[in-house]
Amino acid sequence: MTAACQQTGVTPAAFDGTASSGGLASVSPQYGKGGNIASLSSVIKNNPNDAGALNLRGTAYGRTRSYKKALKDFDRAIEINPDYYQAIANRALIHVKMKRFDRALADYNRTLTLRKNYNIAYIGRGNLHAIQKNYHLAIADFSRAIELKNEDPIAWFSRGKAYQTLGQHARAVQDFDLAISLKPISSEPYFRRGISRMKLGKLVEAYDDFFVAGKRNEKHYAAWTYRGLAAERMGDKKKAARAFRRALSINSSYKPAVDGLRRVGSDSV
Repeated sequence: MTAACQQTGVTPAAFDGTASSGGLASVSPQYGKGGNIASLSSVIKNNPNDAGALNLRGTAYGRTRSYKKALKDFDRAIEINPDYYQAIANRALIHVKMKRFDRALADYNRTLTLRKNYNIAYIGRGNLHAIQKNYHLAIADFSRAIELKNEDPIAWFSRGKAYQTLGQHARAVQDFDLAISLKPISSEPYFRRGISRMKLGKLVEAYDDFFVAGKRNEKHYAAWTYRGLAAERMGDKKKAARAFRRALSINSSYKPAVDGLRRVGSDSV
């Protein structure tokens, strides 16, 4: 079983909800709520050429997965202000979500032409490269994002995943360590670090990482499955069976957990 069984995919770069091209304030997640979309719509109705409001509403639509509406808002914001690099990067992310990868790449490149030190665009383009399995290009972009803003856990985590995919597990663990130190409440860095630690033969540490990942996200059946695999490799069938059962209590049809429990014996306590 590989890292592909994890429950989440490529970590996206965040939307930048900057209201105007002159600032860098991020929009709060509350803008994804219907009431705030309605209030932004009221602002836009009164001033249809407010590019900042259009970017904010596009961000809100993006967070609610209303991608076509988001795209329309970003298109209009960019039409009003062709140098609005935050809106261009946001539109790139929408293109990624809609699997329009060529358009996404063009927008990320355009963003970085306008703002060469914009770390969000490097993370976004790096994720796009990773989706297209251009991992060395992805690592280069993530590394540049880290140079620009080394306290961003998404950049460290994303580069770690790319290293992991290439089988460079020692480097991956180092990046996951940094991601965890910056955002210890997230489950996925622990999960991914556990996978690389398993590959490096550090089974006890991996076993512990999968426990933390499962606790941080109680629906993360893959984490409990990997905890079972780590225990199985350590020769502890009882602990393995408990972990596999925990995974199956979340997803009763998850085949790796079903197969694992069958191997170690369903009667193990």
